[in-house]
Amino acid sequence: DALAANPNSYLAVAVGGINRAWAGYPAEGRVLLEGAVKMNPRDPLNPYLHSIIAASQYMEKQYEHALDVARRALVEWPHFQHARGWLAASLAQLGHHEEAKQHFHETYAKAPKLVELFAHKKAPFVRHDDSEHIVDGFRKAGWAG
Repeated sequence: DALAANPNSYLAVAVGGINRAWAGYPAEGRVLLEGAVKMNPRDPLNPYLHSIIAASQYMEKQYEHALDVARRALVEWPHFQHARGWLAASLAQLGHHEEAKQHFHETYAKAPKLVELFAHKKAPFVRHDDSEHIVDGFRKAGWAG
C-alpha cells in the first residue's frame, strides 16, 4: 500500500485516512487525516479531509466533536457543503432539530447529489451500518426520503 511505501507522502496519508475512515475504522482514519492536514495545512484537499474527520466522529456517535470540526470547516471554507451535511446530521442526533433542518436544507439546495449519494445508500464505500446511521441523521434533520 502507498502509505506503507511512503509514510511521509501527504497524499498517501490522506488517502489512507479516507480509506480507513470509510472502511469501518473511523478513529484510525481520523488520526491519519489529521496528520495529513498537519503535513500540508494549505492543501486544497483539506476541506474534504475535514469533512471526513467530521464524518468519522459522526460514525462513532461523537456528535459534539463532529459539530466542532464541521463548524470550523465551514468558517474556513463556507461554500464547501460536505461539512454542512455532517453538521446537520450531528445536530439532529443531538435533538437540535430546527437548526439541523436549516443546515440540511441548505446542503440539499446547494449539493443535492451529495445528499442523494448518502441518503439513498448509493455510496459503495460506506458500510451498511454506517449508511443506516447517516440516513437516520438525515431523516431527523428533515430529509423526507
